[in-house]
Amino acid sequence: MNKYLIILIILGFSKIATAQKVEKLTPHEIYEDIDSLVSYLEKIHPDPYGKYSKLEFYNDLNQLKNKIKIDYTIRDFYIKIAPLLTKLMDGHIDLKIKNYYNKNNSLVFPYVFKLSTKKPYIIYLKNQSKFNNPLHDNTEILSINEIPSKKIVQDIINIITGENKEFRAEFGAKDLHMYLDLLYGFKYKYKFSYVWNGKKYSTQLLSVDKNEIGILQKKPSLEKQFKNYTLSLQSDNIGIIDIKSFEWNNAKSFIDSTFKIIKEKNIQNVIINLIDNTGGDSDVGDEFLKYILDIPFKQYDKVISKNSYYVKQRLINQLSGKVPTEEQINFLKKRNGSIDTFLLDKIDPIIENDYHYKGKIFVLVNKQTYSSAADFAQCIKYYNRGIIVGEETGGLIKSYGDIVTVKLPNSKLDLTVSSKLYYNVGAKDDSWEGVIPNIISTKNNALNKVLQIIKKSK
Repeated sequence: MNKYLIILIILGFSKIATAQKVEKLTPHEIYEDIDSLVSYLEKIHPDPYGKYSKLEFYNDLNQLKNKIKIDYTIRDFYIKIAPLLTKLMDGHIDLKIKNYYNKNNSLVFPYVFKLSTKKPYIIYLKNQSKFNNPLHDNTEILSINEIPSKKIVQDIINIITGENKEFRAEFGAKDLHMYLDLLYGFKYKYKFSYVWNGKKYSTQLLSVDKNEIGILQKKPSLEKQFKNYTLSLQSDNIGIIDIKSFEWNNAKSFIDSTFKIIKEKNIQNVIINLIDNTGGDSDVGDEFLKYILDIPFKQYDKVISKNSYYVKQRLINQLSGKVPTEEQINFLKKRNGSIDTFLLDKIDPIIENDYHYKGKIFVLVNKQTYSSAADFAQCIKYYNRGIIVGEETGGLIKSYGDIVTVKLPNSKLDLTVSSKLYYNVGAKDDSWEGVIPNIISTKNNALNKVLQIIKKSK
């Protein structure tokens, strides 16, 4: 066995021996947290029961409460309540367990997996550490500790919020080790049954200490992969803009310099890669769109907003003592519980300068294209400015958002709740779907498909 792995196993078990006493909640404390959670939902969210009726939700809650007779750990409380939140079908309603889990657990899997609602359900993709293991890249996993992969995926998507199951499966893959622990108590040893070259095998992997993994993996050369924006120039007049997240840090300077380069290099085909982009600030999307759309535009048609004490308190905290504007004062005066509907007629202008791009545009999307990234793709599609290639986005063109974070009184877990309902440009009342690509492709083949299209068009 790898000597580093032996050391880390010893470190891991020494941490277990000195672990703090497990925090527990009494039935009364659990009831208080459940009641607080429901109160937050109903006071903040514009329509929490729009997809799962209040009657059904309350029936589920009452059944849960009737079963609570003993003290629960915070883990047990989360496992019981999370499936009810999942039924509300809003990815921005989320009981945040990860920070609590990471604070109390230092052992992880240094491996990358893919989860799917269709067979193969779990695929081992690659190793992110220096520790050896017998699994080949892209290996189909049949079971983990005797639990079939299909059941593992189903159990995980039942406790992750989101608008569709495939998105929840892919999201759960990022923290597979955490969910295996939360659901089944698997923390240290993992027996994998898998298929390779048509034959079934089994092997055992052990979790390792994440702090030690970090020390061993530090490489200055990896710094570039954490940038949100990159531009790469290919042959045949192709520019690829990778956007990992619509965040403001360096966004404006990147956009300005990128379209200057595209103009100077006479790039005629621009590919905007939004695969695995889970969103950010839609105003950043506006800045990109100003350079590439042919006409003035807007990303949203309508916003329905719920006024509440908690949204107002968030604004007050953001002001940090600054004098509010007249608009903010009027908002703070609104009655808690009231709902405003805003029809958005504001049109953003295109950029009229030497670097406005008029060539062909392709946008790559997948199930992990979410929130403002999906909004951006919908805007491109609605104004017929480019070709969308890939999978239907996880982010919907009619969706909840603008989250407010509150804390449950006893577990101290953070709860995020949507305060607005957004209609993307072109969305209807029944538009509970993602952005549908013009050309369907897997996320791994989307770029190649576009490159083939460009090559054929020459």
